Amino acid sequence: GGDAGSLSVTAGGAAILDGQIDGHAGDGYRGGYFSLASGAAVDLDNIASLAASAGLTGMVSVTSDAGNLQLSAGHNLKAQKVYLTANGGSVPNATNGNVIIDGTIDASAPSGSHIELYGKSGVDIEGSLRATSSATAQRGGDVVIDTDGVANGSLNTTYGYENVDAAGSGFIHLGADALVDVSGGSSDPSTGGHVSFRAPLLADGDVRIAIDGGGKAISGARQVDIEPFAVWSTKDA
Repeated sequence: GGDAGSLSVTAGGAAILDGQIDGHAGDGYRGGYFSLASGAAVDLDNIASLAASAGLTGMVSVTSDAGNLQLSAGHNLKAQKVYLTANGGSVPNATNGNVIIDGTIDASAPSGSHIELYGKSGVDIEGSLRATSSATAQRGGDVVIDTDGVANGSLNTTYGYENVDAAGSGFIHLGADALVDVSGGSSDPSTGGHVSFRAPLLADGDVRIAIDGGGKAISGARQVDIEPFAVWSTKDA
Protein backbone atom coordinates (compact mmCIF):
# COMPACT_ATOMS: atom_id res chain seq x y z
CA GLY A 1 0.00 0.00 0.00
CA GLY A 2 0.90 3.66 -0.24
CA ASP A 3 -0.01 6.92 -1.89
CA ALA A 4 -0.26 7.02 -5.68
CA GLY A 5 2.22 9.04 -7.69
CA SER A 6 1.89 12.09 -9.92
CA LEU A 7 1.76 12.86 -13.63
CA SER A 8 2.54 16.26 -15.12
CA VAL A 9 1.85 17.04 -18.80
CA THR A 10 2.92 20.26 -20.54
CA ALA A 11 2.16 21.07 -24.18
CA GLY A 12 2.70 24.23 -26.18
CA GLY A 13 -0.34 23.21 -28.24
CA ALA A 14 -2.90 20.52 -27.58
CA ALA A 15 -2.11 17.59 -25.26
CA ILE A 16 -3.43 14.23 -26.49
CA LEU A 17 -4.14 11.88 -23.59
CA ASP A 18 -5.03 8.67 -25.40
CA GLY A 19 -2.85 6.32 -23.34
CA GLN A 20 -3.76 4.45 -20.18
CA ILE A 21 -3.35 6.38 -16.92
CA ASP A 22 -3.72 4.67 -13.56
CA GLY A 23 -3.53 6.76 -10.41
CA HIS A 24 -5.44 4.47 -8.07
CA ALA A 25 -4.20 4.01 -4.52
CA GLY A 26 -4.96 1.40 -1.88
CA ASP A 27 -7.70 1.96 0.67
CA GLY A 28 -6.81 4.77 3.05
CA TYR A 29 -4.10 6.20 0.80
CA ARG A 30 -4.04 9.29 -1.39
CA GLY A 31 -5.00 9.00 -5.04
CA GLY A 32 -2.86 10.25 -7.88
CA TYR A 33 -1.92 13.83 -8.69
CA PHE A 34 -2.50 15.06 -12.24
CA SER A 35 -1.32 18.35 -13.73
CA LEU A 36 -1.95 19.58 -17.29
CA ALA A 37 -0.68 22.82 -18.83
CA SER A 38 -1.90 23.31 -22.39
CA GLY A 39 -1.39 26.04 -24.93
CA ALA A 40 -4.62 24.96 -26.61
CA ALA A 41 -8.19 24.69 -25.37
CA VAL A 42 -8.94 21.88 -22.92
CA ASP A 43 -12.15 19.83 -22.68
CA LEU A 44 -12.73 19.89 -18.93
CA ASP A 45 -15.54 17.32 -19.14
CA ASN A 46 -13.04 14.83 -20.59
CA ILE A 47 -10.52 15.63 -17.86
CA ALA A 48 -13.19 15.01 -15.20
CA SER A 49 -14.01 11.63 -16.76
CA LEU A 50 -10.31 10.77 -16.99
CA ALA A 51 -9.71 11.67 -13.35
CA ALA A 52 -12.61 9.48 -12.24
CA SER A 53 -11.62 6.43 -14.28
CA ALA A 54 -7.89 6.73 -13.52
CA GLY A 55 -8.25 7.31 -9.78
CA LEU A 56 -6.68 10.78 -9.93
CA THR A 57 -8.38 11.87 -6.74
CA GLY A 58 -5.43 13.50 -4.96
CA MET A 59 -5.11 16.59 -7.13
CA VAL A 60 -6.23 17.82 -10.53
CA SER A 61 -4.60 20.97 -11.89
CA VAL A 62 -5.47 22.29 -15.36
CA THR A 63 -4.08 25.41 -17.01
CA SER A 64 -5.25 26.44 -20.47
CA ASP A 65 -3.91 29.32 -22.54
CA ALA A 66 -6.81 29.24 -25.01
CA GLY A 67 -10.58 28.90 -24.81
CA ASN A 68 -12.71 28.48 -21.71
CA LEU A 69 -12.52 25.79 -19.06
CA GLN A 70 -16.11 24.61 -18.78
CA LEU A 71 -17.50 21.79 -16.66
CA SER A 72 -20.92 20.96 -18.08
CA ALA A 73 -24.06 20.20 -16.08
CA GLY A 74 -24.14 16.55 -15.01
CA HIS A 75 -20.34 16.24 -14.93
CA ASN A 76 -18.36 15.85 -11.69
CA LEU A 77 -14.70 16.64 -11.15
CA LYS A 78 -13.61 14.94 -7.94
CA ALA A 79 -10.21 15.43 -6.29
CA GLN A 80 -9.10 16.62 -2.88
CA LYS A 81 -7.32 19.59 -4.47
CA VAL A 82 -8.53 21.22 -7.69
CA TYR A 83 -6.78 24.10 -9.49
CA LEU A 84 -8.27 25.49 -12.70
CA THR A 85 -6.66 28.35 -14.63
CA ALA A 86 -8.14 29.79 -17.83
CA ASN A 87 -5.47 32.16 -19.09
CA GLY A 88 -6.35 32.76 -22.71
CA GLY A 89 -7.34 35.84 -24.66
CA SER A 90 -7.63 39.43 -23.58
CA VAL A 91 -9.87 40.80 -20.84
CA PRO A 92 -12.82 40.64 -21.16
CA ASN A 93 -13.50 37.87 -23.66
CA ALA A 94 -16.55 35.60 -23.79
CA THR A 95 -14.77 32.72 -25.56
CA ASN A 96 -11.36 32.83 -23.87
CA GLY A 97 -10.13 32.96 -20.31
CA ASN A 98 -13.30 31.97 -18.46
CA VAL A 99 -13.86 29.22 -15.91
CA ILE A 100 -17.49 28.09 -16.17
CA ILE A 101 -18.81 25.51 -13.71
CA ASP A 102 -22.27 24.18 -14.53
CA GLY A 103 -21.53 20.77 -12.99
CA THR A 104 -19.90 19.89 -9.64
CA ILE A 105 -16.34 20.17 -8.36
CA ASP A 106 -16.12 17.86 -5.36
CA ALA A 107 -13.03 18.22 -3.19
CA SER A 108 -14.69 16.79 -0.08
CA ALA A 109 -12.28 14.83 2.11
CA PRO A 110 -11.56 14.18 5.80
CA SER A 111 -9.29 17.27 5.68
CA GLY A 112 -7.27 19.46 3.33
CA SER A 113 -9.96 20.21 0.72
CA HIS A 114 -8.99 23.01 -1.64
CA ILE A 115 -10.54 24.49 -4.80
CA GLU A 116 -8.88 27.37 -6.64
CA LEU A 117 -10.36 28.87 -9.81
CA TYR A 118 -8.76 31.63 -11.88
CA GLY A 119 -10.40 33.00 -15.00
CA LYS A 120 -8.52 35.81 -16.71
CA SER A 121 -11.84 37.11 -18.06
CA GLY A 122 -14.07 35.69 -15.38
CA VAL A 123 -15.43 32.83 -13.29
CA ASP A 124 -19.08 31.82 -13.54
CA ILE A 125 -20.47 29.27 -11.06
CA GLU A 126 -23.92 27.90 -11.87
CA GLY A 127 -23.31 24.46 -10.32
CA SER A 128 -21.59 23.42 -7.08
CA LEU A 129 -18.19 23.68 -5.43
CA ARG A 130 -17.78 21.32 -2.47
CA ALA A 131 -14.75 21.54 -0.20
CA THR A 132 -16.19 19.95 2.92
CA SER A 133 -14.69 17.86 5.70
CA SER A 134 -16.09 14.54 6.85
CA ALA A 135 -13.95 14.25 10.00
CA THR A 136 -15.46 15.27 13.31
CA ALA A 137 -14.23 18.71 14.47
CA GLN A 138 -12.11 19.07 11.32
CA ARG A 139 -12.38 22.39 9.53
CA GLY A 140 -13.88 22.61 6.07
CA GLY A 141 -11.70 23.44 3.13
CA ASP A 142 -10.78 26.55 1.16
CA VAL A 143 -12.33 27.94 -2.02
CA VAL A 144 -10.49 30.75 -3.84
CA ILE A 145 -12.06 32.43 -6.89
CA ASP A 146 -9.95 34.95 -8.78
CA THR A 147 -10.12 37.10 -11.91
CA ASP A 148 -8.09 39.84 -13.57
CA GLY A 149 -8.36 43.14 -15.39
CA VAL A 150 -6.60 45.61 -17.69
CA ALA A 151 -5.83 49.23 -16.88
CA ASN A 152 -7.53 52.04 -18.80
CA GLY A 153 -4.32 54.07 -19.10
CA SER A 154 -5.00 56.50 -16.25
CA LEU A 155 -3.81 56.50 -12.64
CA ASN A 156 -5.65 56.98 -9.37
CA THR A 157 -4.98 60.58 -8.41
CA THR A 158 -4.65 59.84 -4.70
CA TYR A 159 -2.70 56.58 -4.51
CA GLY A 160 -1.19 56.21 -7.99
CA TYR A 161 -2.45 52.74 -8.86
CA GLU A 162 -3.61 51.88 -12.36
CA ASN A 163 -7.30 52.56 -12.91
CA VAL A 164 -9.48 49.72 -14.20
CA ASP A 165 -12.97 50.32 -15.60
CA ALA A 166 -15.80 47.79 -15.42
CA ALA A 167 -15.39 47.15 -19.15
CA GLY A 168 -11.80 46.09 -18.57
CA SER A 169 -12.38 43.83 -15.58
CA GLY A 170 -13.10 40.15 -15.31
CA PHE A 171 -16.36 39.14 -13.64
CA ILE A 172 -17.02 36.71 -10.79
CA HIS A 173 -20.59 35.42 -10.78
CA LEU A 174 -22.45 32.94 -8.62
CA GLY A 175 -25.77 32.13 -10.26
CA ALA A 176 -29.12 31.78 -8.52
CA ASP A 177 -28.66 28.01 -8.05
CA ALA A 178 -24.93 28.03 -7.35
CA LEU A 179 -23.59 26.48 -4.14
CA VAL A 180 -20.18 26.86 -2.51
CA ASP A 181 -20.05 24.46 0.45
CA VAL A 182 -17.08 24.52 2.85
CA SER A 183 -18.80 22.93 5.84
CA GLY A 184 -16.65 21.36 8.52
CA GLY A 185 -17.06 18.02 10.21
CA SER A 186 -19.48 19.23 12.86
CA SER A 187 -22.23 21.80 13.34
CA ASP A 188 -19.86 24.09 15.25
CA PRO A 189 -19.45 27.26 13.14
CA SER A 190 -15.75 27.40 14.02
CA THR A 191 -15.16 24.27 11.93
CA GLY A 192 -16.35 25.96 8.74
CA GLY A 193 -14.01 26.62 5.85
CA HIS A 194 -12.84 29.76 4.07
CA VAL A 195 -14.15 31.34 0.85
CA SER A 196 -12.27 34.12 -0.92
CA PHE A 197 -13.21 36.23 -3.95
CA ARG A 198 -10.44 38.30 -5.59
CA ALA A 199 -11.12 40.87 -8.32
CA PRO A 200 -9.70 44.20 -9.56
CA LEU A 201 -10.62 47.35 -7.65
CA LEU A 202 -12.47 49.51 -10.19
CA ALA A 203 -11.89 53.22 -10.71
CA ASP A 204 -15.30 53.93 -9.13
CA GLY A 205 -14.45 51.88 -6.02
CA ASP A 206 -16.58 48.86 -6.96
CA VAL A 207 -15.67 45.25 -7.85
CA ARG A 208 -17.30 43.02 -10.46
CA ILE A 209 -18.58 40.30 -8.14
CA ALA A 210 -22.22 39.20 -8.15
CA ILE A 211 -23.89 36.53 -5.99
CA ASP A 212 -27.43 36.04 -7.30
CA GLY A 213 -28.49 33.55 -4.64
CA GLY A 214 -27.50 35.73 -1.71
CA GLY A 215 -26.49 34.04 1.53
CA LYS A 216 -27.75 30.62 0.52
CA ALA A 217 -25.07 30.42 -2.17
CA ILE A 218 -22.33 29.93 0.45
CA SER A 219 -22.71 27.21 3.06
CA GLY A 220 -20.70 26.38 6.16
CA ALA A 221 -18.10 29.15 5.90
CA ARG A 222 -16.52 30.56 9.03
CA GLN A 223 -14.99 33.35 6.92
CA VAL A 224 -15.85 34.92 3.55
CA ASP A 225 -13.49 37.51 2.09
CA ILE A 226 -13.80 39.88 -0.85
CA GLU A 227 -10.32 41.01 -1.85
CA PRO A 228 -10.20 43.98 -4.25
CA PHE A 229 -6.71 44.45 -5.64
CA ALA A 230 -4.89 47.26 -7.43
CA VAL A 231 -1.70 47.37 -9.49
CA TRP A 232 1.18 49.82 -9.22
CA SER A 233 3.98 49.87 -11.78
CA THR A 234 7.36 51.60 -11.83
CA LYS A 235 6.67 52.31 -15.52
CA ASP A 236 3.78 54.57 -14.52
CA ALA A 237 6.00 57.16 -12.81
